[in-house]
Amino acid sequence: MIRSSWHRMGAALVALAVHAACGSDAPSLLTAPPDTGDSNADAGAVGTGDAAARPAPDGSVDGSSAADGTVPGDADAGATDAVVGDVTGAVTDGAASEAGPTTDATPGGDAASSSDSGAPPDAGSGALCGINGTNQCVAPRVCDPTLGCVACASDAQCGAATPFCLVGACVACRTNADCPASAPACFPKDHTCNPGCTSSAQCGGGTPICDPSTGICAECASNADCAGGKPFCDSTNGRCVECLSSADCPTAAPQCLLRANRCVQCLANADCPSSAPVCDPTTFTCTAQCATDAQCRAPTPRCNTSQGDCVQCLVDADCPTAAAAVCAPSHLCVQCLTDASCTAAAPRCDTGKDVCVQCLVDADCPSTAPNCNGNRCEQ
Repeated sequence: MIRSSWHRMGAALVALAVHAACGSDAPSLLTAPPDTGDSNADAGAVGTGDAAARPAPDGSVDGSSAADGTVPGDADAGATDAVVGDVTGAVTDGAASEAGPTTDATPGGDAASSSDSGAPPDAGSGALCGINGTNQCVAPRVCDPTLGCVACASDAQCGAATPFCLVGACVACRTNADCPASAPACFPKDHTCNPGCTSSAQCGGGTPICDPSTGICAECASNADCAGGKPFCDSTNGRCVECLSSADCPTAAPQCLLRANRCVQCLANADCPSSAPVCDPTTFTCTAQCATDAQCRAPTPRCNTSQGDCVQCLVDADCPTAAAAVCAPSHLCVQCLTDASCTAAAPRCDTGKDVCVQCLVDADCPSTAPNCNGNRCEQ
């Protein structure tokens, strides 16, 4: 407990020094909130969820995309999709095709399954699974390079009740072909098998449109059924969304976050300007966090890329002075973490203060000075 307090005090002092040296541009520690659920999703619809957005920093965006795809989802503009540590078990919203926007497609038809790849994006680039291209998904979630942290990347990761992996989540059916004769219609709202409909009078709520050729109820059957801020019909989930690809997004938020079908400022560091070079994986806005040591300065010259913050050290070699030659887990240079770092004159490491001392207990002292008082051996 004492050691932890000293570490926190040391970290606070370093942070003050950084603020004084760097001003308001000093990078901050990334804190990724858990997924709180998509508050804007239609009733019964499947999605990954959004948390409250932070305002994007000033600065232009070059508009390039390192992670453009077309697997859509659903969330209102301005919401924030919490990627890191996503713990929902529902289907991520959207189609699994990467061929571009789906226009006037009929819900309930064949839909591609999600990618079998659980690999993270390229290091230093994608923000879908963690900052600076890192994979910070919390097990059993896996990192899909197009969707982010998801429940599954293949059917093999799903159970008997929901045996199909669709856009990163396990569902009961992907298409009508997966349903029994007693419930032959796979409703795209939640991908469950239902008796089906023959007219819109049998549908209701958020899914008022019946396609009698497939027997499914959905919010939309084509783009003509959508309007306002959600002008595109996502055929996989049968709902109206903000975007199906980045081509549908405005200059101010030029990237389509596919699992939420929402336009955002960035999906990767490559989408950000040099003044705010890191894409935050919780807000998908460009921030002044670090991606390389070049973006840091003394007294915290190293970039901890797994968190996007500048620190004093990452390894012992970053601590050149004998008085503080060891890099602690707090990324502060200290004198010792174990006795091995201490000398004969002060052979014991006081792990509460991370300093070498003459003694910790009486047994550390010689018979000529058998009492340990204040970390010194005395008679």
